[in-house]
Amino acid sequence: MNRHIRLDTFLIIFSSLSWISLTILTLKLTSPKWKEPLGDFFHGDIVLAENIFLSLFFVSIYLFFNDFTKRISTHKKLEWTVKAINIVCLFLHILILFLEHFNIPPISLSIWLNFLNNFNILIGTVFSANCFFYFKSLIMYERNPIVTKLWGVFEWMIYASILLTIFNVNILEPIVAFVLIIYSSVALYLSTKMRWVAFLSKKSKIKMIGTFLLYLFMLCLILQNFFFESFTFGVNANYNLLVIDCAHKFFLLSTFVFVLFYLTSSILILLFNLPTSLAFEEKSKLAENYKKLSFTLSNHKGIKEIYTILEEISVSSSKVESVYTTNKNDYGKTSIISYKGMNETLAQEVEQFLDLRNPFRNQQIYNPKAYKNAKRNSLIAENRISSILSTPLLIQEVVIGHLVLVSKVEDAIDPEILEVITSYCSQACLSVENIKLFDKTIQNERYLEEIKIAEKVKEKLLPKTLDFGNGIKSSLYTHSSDTIGGDYYEALFLEEGKTVFALGDVSGNGTSAAFNMAQLKGIFQTTIQNIADFSKYPKVFNAALLSCLEQNSFVSISFFMIDTNSRTIRHFRCGHLPSFIVNAEQITTLNPKGIGLGMISNDRLGELIEEVKLTYQKGDVLFCYTDGLIETTNEDKVQYGTTILKKILQENCSESTQKNLDCIIDSFNKFIGTTPLSVDITCICIKLP
Repeated sequence: MNRHIRLDTFLIIFSSLSWISLTILTLKLTSPKWKEPLGDFFHGDIVLAENIFLSLFFVSIYLFFNDFTKRISTHKKLEWTVKAINIVCLFLHILILFLEHFNIPPISLSIWLNFLNNFNILIGTVFSANCFFYFKSLIMYERNPIVTKLWGVFEWMIYASILLTIFNVNILEPIVAFVLIIYSSVALYLSTKMRWVAFLSKKSKIKMIGTFLLYLFMLCLILQNFFFESFTFGVNANYNLLVIDCAHKFFLLSTFVFVLFYLTSSILILLFNLPTSLAFEEKSKLAENYKKLSFTLSNHKGIKEIYTILEEISVSSSKVESVYTTNKNDYGKTSIISYKGMNETLAQEVEQFLDLRNPFRNQQIYNPKAYKNAKRNSLIAENRISSILSTPLLIQEVVIGHLVLVSKVEDAIDPEILEVITSYCSQACLSVENIKLFDKTIQNERYLEEIKIAEKVKEKLLPKTLDFGNGIKSSLYTHSSDTIGGDYYEALFLEEGKTVFALGDVSGNGTSAAFNMAQLKGIFQTTIQNIADFSKYPKVFNAALLSCLEQNSFVSISFFMIDTNSRTIRHFRCGHLPSFIVNAEQITTLNPKGIGLGMISNDRLGELIEEVKLTYQKGDVLFCYTDGLIETTNEDKVQYGTTILKKILQENCSESTQKNLDCIIDSFNKFIGTTPLSVDITCICIKLP
C-alpha cells in the first residue's frame, strides 16, 4: 500500500511539474522578448523542449491512471470514480469555454488564450486517460488470451506514439498516416469487445447509455476546442496565437480516436441490446432463485420452510397467481400442507380435478376449461382457473407429494418452464431427503448413546459370575446383542444349605430394559432379605412391578430355592422358559403353570401360578436359559430349539459345568453359522451337590 502511495505521489508531482514547466514555457514564448533568451537556453530548439515537457506530462498522467484503476477493488466503485472525475473535468471545461469567449480578456490576448489552452490540454488528457483505462477494464471483462495480448500491443503503441510528439512529426506524412490507420484498426477491433453488456439489466443499460452520452458530449467539446475552435477574437485567432497545436499531436489524436470509437460502439450496442434485457433479467431471476434455494439447503432449514421457499421461487419464475404443496404420509394419504394465493377449499377442488384426470400425477400441464362443466369441478369454473401445472416431488423415485401451480390465464404456463420447475423440485426434494437422513442420523446417534448407557447399567447390575454357595458349582454364559435386552440373573444363599436363584427377562430393549432391570434387581434384593417365605415371592414381585413398570411392560422370570440339606428344589415359572434337570438316566423338564409378572393383579395371579417341589440326586445338573438360545435361527430360518440342547446336556452331564456350557455354545455357533445375533443370550449350568 505504501509503495502505491509513493508511486501516486511521485506521478502527481511529476505531472504537475511537467505541466507547470510547459505552461511557463508557453507563456514566455507568447512574449517576443523571451523568444531569443529561451532559444539560447535550449540551444535554439525551443519546440523540442516544449514537446518534451508535453510528452512527460502525457506519460505521467497515463501511468498514474493505469496504476489508479488497478487498485480499485470493484467494477461498480471504478464506474463511480470515473464518472466523478469526468464530471469535474466537464465542469472545468465549460468554465474555460466561458472564459475563452469572454470579449475582454483580463491580460494580453495571446497570453490569455495560451493559458486557457494549456488548461484544456490538462483537462483533455485527464479525461482521455480516465476513459482509456476504464474502457480497458470493460474490454478485459472478456478473459480472452488473444484480446489480452492485443491490448498489451495496443497500449505499447499508444506510449510509442509519444516519440512522434517529441520529434514533432507531422501526422500528414504518409508513414504517420499509415501508422494511424493501423492504430485505428486495432482500436476499432477492441471497441467491439462488449461482453459486459450482456450482463446488464435493462435499468443498468439505460443508465450506461446516459453516462456514455455525457462522455461523448464532453469528448465533442474537447475535440471542438482542440481542433476546430475559432474564438470570438477572430476566426484565425486559434491558429495564429496558440503555441501548442493539438491538431498535430499524434498521441492526443490517437487516444481521442480510441475513446470516440469505444463510446460510439458502446452506445450503439447498448441500444440494440435493450430489447434482449428482459430475457437476461429472467435468467438472472432464475439464477437468484437457484441461489435462494441453495442457501436454504446449506442452512439446514426445516421441511416446512423448504416448501415455502419452493413455492415462492416457483411463482416468481412461472408468474402464476397461486400455488400449493401436498405431502403424502407413510400410509399413502395425501394432504395439503401449504398454499398461497388461494384458499384451502379451492386447493382441495384442484386436487380432486387432478386426481380425476390422472391418479398417478406425472408432471403435466392441465387445461381445466375443457372440464369446467364437470360436477366435481364447479369451484374451478367459478374461479375461472385456466392453467394448472402439477409437478411430483420425488425422493429416490418415490412420490412424497406434489407442487401445483395455478393460473387464471389460459396457457399461462410455458412448457419450457417445466424443466426449471423440475430442477427446483429436485433441489427441494434433495434438501428434504437430507433433513430426513439427518434426523435419522441424530436418532441413530441417540439410540447408540442409549445403548452405551444401557451397557454400563447392565454391566454394573449383573455379576460376571454367580456364587451359589453351599457347595453348588455353576458356570455362566452371557452374550449381549446390539439392542441390549433385559436378561437378568442373580443368586443369594440365605442360611446354611439354602440358596435362592432367579433368571428372568424384562420386556423391551435398550435403556428402558436396562432401567427396568435395575428396578427388578432392587425388588429381588429387598424381597429376599425381608421375606423368608418362598411361596410369597411371585405376589410380592408382581405387586412391586405393577407399580413401577410402564404400561405394556412385563417380566418373565423363574425362581428357584435350592436346599442342599434336604436335596430339594422349590420352583416358580412366571412366564419364563422351562428349565431342565439332567442326569445320565433322564431329563426332567420343569414346566409348571405360570404367567409373566407385572401384567395382572395379585387377585388373579394365584390361579395362574403353580409352585413345584422336587428332589434331586447328587451330581444332577440344573440348566436354565433365556429365549435367545433356542429361538435364534440359522440361514435357513430354522430355530436352534431344545432337541440338540437336551442331547448335549445328557451326553455331558457327568462333566464339569463349564465343559457342559462350552459344548452347548460350540454347537450353537456351528448351527447359526454367520447369522448375526439380534437378542441377548444367557445360559446357567448348575451342578447340584
